[in-house]
Order: sequence, then structure tokens, then C-alpha cells
Amino acid sequence: DVQLYTLLRKLELVAEDLEADVQDTSVQLVRAMPQAVRELDGMQGAADALRSNTESLAEELHDLDSHSAQSLGLLVEVEHVKKRMRAVARTLEQAQQFVHTLEAAEAAVASGDLKDAASQIGRTRESVADLQGLPRFRDSRAKVDALSARLKADLHPRLVAAFHDQATDAARECLAVYAQIGQMEEVDKAFV
Repeated sequence: DVQLYTLLRKLELVAEDLEADVQDTSVQLVRAMPQAVRELDGMQGAADALRSNTESLAEELHDLDSHSAQSLGLLVEVEHVKKRMRAVARTLEQAQQFVHTLEAAEAAVASGDLKDAASQIGRTRESVADLQGLPRFRDSRAKVDALSARLKADLHPRLVAAFHDQATDAARECLAVYAQIGQMEEVDKAFV
């Protein structure tokens, strides 16, 4: 009996200790519950803020992408304008060179310097094709052809005189000028 009583008493003590532990754990859980709820609410708020920031960032990226596309379009347009401006600058340079060369050719023809005149006329012929589309230079080919005709008109009597006088150096010079202005067929016409 004593053993049974002792055992029963030990069981009662263990049960009381267990009940006390369960009671303490329950109290701790009840105390921790509001903190856990607060932490859970804080996490929910943080998640909402993160979601909002992510949406805002996505919207900003979309706006940036559309602005970038617009900026890229503007950059492409600026590059096209730059290319056109370079082409215009080249055309203006060619026009200036043509005018200068034409003036030099006219001066050379007027002074009777056949070699220089032929050289200048050759240079103006090179520029004529590039400038033909410009309104101011539409008659440039006619000007060069007229200047070439003046040169041929001055050159023909000199060539005939050189052949008549048997001046080979003068004849070679005249033939070189004819070749330089691309008019060797004129020599054939004159002497065939």
C-alpha cells in the first residue's frame, strides 16, 4: 500500500508539474499572440509596400522605355539630318570649287594659256555631273561646253599653223590639249 501511495503521490506531483508547465506555456502563447499578430501585420504592410514599390518601379521602367524609344527616334532623326547636312556641305564645296575652276578656266582661255585652260576645263567637267540637279547650276554643262568651244576655236588655228610651219613642239602641245579636253575627234575631222 505504501508503495502504491508513494507512486500515486509521485504521479500527482508530476501531473501538477505538467499542468504548471502547460499553464506557463499557454500564458506565454497568449502573451506572444498579440506580438505575432503585430509582426504578421507588419509583414503584411511591408509586403504591400514592396508590391507598391515594385508596381511603381515597373511603371517607371515602362515610362523610361517609352521615353528611350522616343529619344532613340530623335537620335535617328538627328543622324539623318547630320547626313543630309554633310551631303549639302559636300555639294556646296563642289559648287564653290566649280565656280572657282570655271573662273580660272575662263581666265586661262582669255589669256591664251591653252594647257591651263584645258586642265581647268577638265576639272569643271568632273564637277558638272554632281551639280546638274541644282537650279543654279543647270546651265553649267552649257557654260563648260561654250568654254570648251572657245578653247577649240583658239586651238584649231594654232594647230593648223603648227602643222604648216612644221613646229612639232607646238603641234604636240596642241594635240595634248585636244586629248586633255577629250576632243581628239576634232583633230581627225580637221585633217582627214
